Amino acid sequence: MTDIISSDWTELDADNTNPSPNGIQGGYQPSTIAPILRNIRGAIKRDHVRTNPYYTTTGSGNAYVLTYVGAPLAYTKGDKYQFFTDRTNTGAATININSLGAKSIIMPDGSALTANQIKAGRVVEIIYNGTSFVMNGYVDQNLKIGDMSANTLVLTTALAVSEGGTGSTTAAGARTSLGTDNANNITTGTLADARLPTSMTGKTFTGSTLAFEYSAKVNRDGQARAQFGVLGSTAYSPYMTRLAADGSTFTGHIRLADDTSTGFKHNVSGTDYTVWTSGNDGSGSGLDADLLDGQDSTYYRNASNINAGTLADARLPTSMAGKTFTSDVHVNGADFTVDHTTSADIRLELNNILSGRLYRDVSGGVVMRRYNETTGAAEGYIQLMGNGVNDFKYNGFPVWHTGNDGAASGLDADLLDGYHASDLFRDNADFTSTGNMTLSNGAPYIRLQDTTTSAYDGRIRLDASNLYIDGSSDGTNYAEVLRFELDTKVGYMSQLFLTTSGEAIRLAAPTAGQDPYISWYSGATRTGYIQYTDTGTTTGFYITNDISDDKLGIDNSGGTSALRFWDNSRSALDVVLTSANIDNYDLAKYTTSSSNTLTDFPVGSVILARGTVDRQASASIWLDPNTTRFTTVAATTQLIGTWRARGQYTENSNNMNLFQRVA
Repeated sequence: MTDIISSDWTELDADNTNPSPNGIQGGYQPSTIAPILRNIRGAIKRDHVRTNPYYTTTGSGNAYVLTYVGAPLAYTKGDKYQFFTDRTNTGAATININSLGAKSIIMPDGSALTANQIKAGRVVEIIYNGTSFVMNGYVDQNLKIGDMSANTLVLTTALAVSEGGTGSTTAAGARTSLGTDNANNITTGTLADARLPTSMTGKTFTGSTLAFEYSAKVNRDGQARAQFGVLGSTAYSPYMTRLAADGSTFTGHIRLADDTSTGFKHNVSGTDYTVWTSGNDGSGSGLDADLLDGQDSTYYRNASNINAGTLADARLPTSMAGKTFTSDVHVNGADFTVDHTTSADIRLELNNILSGRLYRDVSGGVVMRRYNETTGAAEGYIQLMGNGVNDFKYNGFPVWHTGNDGAASGLDADLLDGYHASDLFRDNADFTSTGNMTLSNGAPYIRLQDTTTSAYDGRIRLDASNLYIDGSSDGTNYAEVLRFELDTKVGYMSQLFLTTSGEAIRLAAPTAGQDPYISWYSGATRTGYIQYTDTGTTTGFYITNDISDDKLGIDNSGGTSALRFWDNSRSALDVVLTSANIDNYDLAKYTTSSSNTLTDFPVGSVILARGTVDRQASASIWLDPNTTRFTTVAATTQLIGTWRARGQYTENSNNMNLFQRVA
């Protein structure tokens, strides 16, 4: 199928001369006209439905899909598509037309789409710029002219709003009349504190509560004489203070610290004193009348105040918190018990530095640990975890004794370089490893020996930059079977037998334009190769003679003219004629008919006919009543086609012209 966007459709009428149906060469039989006309009609219809919104997108998210019945052959710069959209985009978007590949849809300025720039059910027009599809004629689809509603309105200059008006379509009329900013006109809202003056004349408050923040001052003769308020730093205590004559400093205050019997305080020079009332009188009030030499009776019942004599043993408790003894401690009883709910611990110190411990650790073991005598840092330890043979440990490692000696004990004496026999490769047992094996040697190899009678030995060998697979019939003399050159990435072998019924060899290029091939050499000279190419003049599958650079191949055009021959001496790609396409070319042909009434000779046929006609002039040829001749004089039946004179022959006054059918 060809299309208007294809290169074989040209803007100049005279250049559209490709073979049918991709062009019109002229001289066609009636039966060949129909495919040409169908192609023209199809191309026009395909162009029409692509440039008008007949189709609706599918897909999901921001990946739009457009599928035409007549698929475009490729994306071409300048192609225009118009369609309905099935959904609104939420960000940068792509479109994939008939699986030709997803391409970005961008704004006219080259930026990616943002949310809602494609609307569901709207008509969108895009043009391919060679890389991406550009939205053509895009405007914000929410914009309305008339009532001026828009998603966003950006003004380049300030919009002046004059006072006056009570509701209008103009900016000035839209403002409720405020007069000249007169406070008498304020009817709603609350004045900000900054709008009130710092000094006001006396006011009358009709409400039941007068509220102010933190404090208020009382002035006399224009000078602050007293202050009352709340102290935020002492649990918001209300206070009343007398000020100095100049109003600059406090000279004393009283305050309510809390609602207890001692919450009434009198502050003198920064010190609070409790004010005594009948509510806090009596024992514990702190009044000197309630003390003995300034001390309450509880002072004499406190052991901290004892400064002479020795406490009787009976006065000591049977259970005490930890104590520090500065001299020797002797325990004459049978047991010395350290009891604790989580960690029982005996610590040994030298010159106040921890040097040793005996304790029960969190894992249940009894531990004796040594500490550095200088830094006190923990060092080695022994641990008893239970009554198992491996429960006695030094620094976490089992201590060996007669109870855990022997095989499987873990002692190095039971291992070979730290490994059990089952961990090592042996020549009398199978061996499986999860590690890697490295053979490091000059020309290292691995030999595979089959002990079956008459079996061949094999080996894998590395020698310099070559990796070999060798074979041997006697286990001594080896010959190369397969060789890989590691530096050039080339493999060599004498024969290759492929028995699969499917794809046996695949030559896969990484990207388009990188076309692998199969080659033939004579000595070091390449003489021919087979290659599929996807770029260049000879695109398709070709067999090339590397000596003459001539090629025979099947190109990618398909059809009856796909078999081509590249003549390197002329740099020309020729169509190879077959029985399927020979009628498309002006070649001399012949007939095998034996009928003397044949009127439809093949194009190129040559005959003699009576008559006088100028060279190269066309003439009508007829069957002569004489069955041995043709004539240019109207007779019984006219021959089909166009005939041209190729020269005259005269004999015995008979003028005979040589004619050739040319169409």
